[in-house]
Amino acid sequence: MRLLRNLGRRKLRTALTITGITIGIWALVVFGALATKIDGLVAGAHAYFGERIIVSSAAGGGGMFPLPISLVARAASADGVDVAYGQIETMIDHLGHQIGLADEMIGYVPGSDRGRDQFPYKYASGRALDAADEGQNVVVLGADIARKNAAKVGDTIRIREADFQVVGILEPTLTLPDSQAFMPLRIAQVLYLKDLPQDVSENLVATETITHIVVYPKAGADVPKLAAAIEASLPNVTTVTASEFDQSVGSMANLLGGIIVGVGLISLVVGGLSVVNTMAMSVFGFPDSCLRFASRSKLLVRSDSRPPCRFSINAK
Repeated sequence: MRLLRNLGRRKLRTALTITGITIGIWALVVFGALATKIDGLVAGAHAYFGERIIVSSAAGGGGMFPLPISLVARAASADGVDVAYGQIETMIDHLGHQIGLADEMIGYVPGSDRGRDQFPYKYASGRALDAADEGQNVVVLGADIARKNAAKVGDTIRIREADFQVVGILEPTLTLPDSQAFMPLRIAQVLYLKDLPQDVSENLVATETITHIVVYPKAGADVPKLAAAIEASLPNVTTVTASEFDQSVGSMANLLGGIIVGVGLISLVVGGLSVVNTMAMSVFGFPDSCLRFASRSKLLVRSDSRPPCRFSINAK
């Protein structure tokens, strides 16, 4: 009880000390969780990318620049290519601001990878897309998108300017699919063109437009050499291989990890100083200890009833 009374005598200092300790503990917990999330994201992104080569417009990434679907056949004919197919992959809202991975829509023809995509998709509920869904407004949602929209199988969700029936929801993967909405290629092409500037979209046909070409090399193929050959044979494209993807994601993860460690150390120092302040306040800062010291000394008398303690010499 005496300790509680002492803490109550200096309410401002006590409140600041408790706040500092709380902030320190909170920051360590939160940023520790973020570091774990980033590690899982890097590992999961590597597994998700797999052996593929991604071909996109040399004008820029992010699915903002179109490619003609006719390039898919030319990519498939390159020596060393096993499977090639086109897809739409772009952000759902280019103007939105969010922390973490941006929500994306993925339009593709189910089965076009011919079994080469080995990422372990698991469904919390519902089913995967199939070829019969082409032309239908149906969607499979990643775990994060489903959670943010409180969506369940059978619900209707609006993506850009179209309503979709949710037919499947993925289990959390801690990587890219969590923030993706998978839909048939045809409806994704229509939505993609509607989002382009009019002077660009009026010169395109939806069914002949994609944003990316996904290429799977044959077993034993020299992937960097194949990627360079595709860039040389197709006009105005750039490629990303698995090793380049790992380097890009790894560098971002290292940067974020360094920031998190720095913030964590600052939080630790703040919390530590708050603890030291509490200890010092308990030992030196309260009037009770001053009174006990004064009562044992006949040479000193109290000259101020408020802390900090000040004494003067007793001439008597």
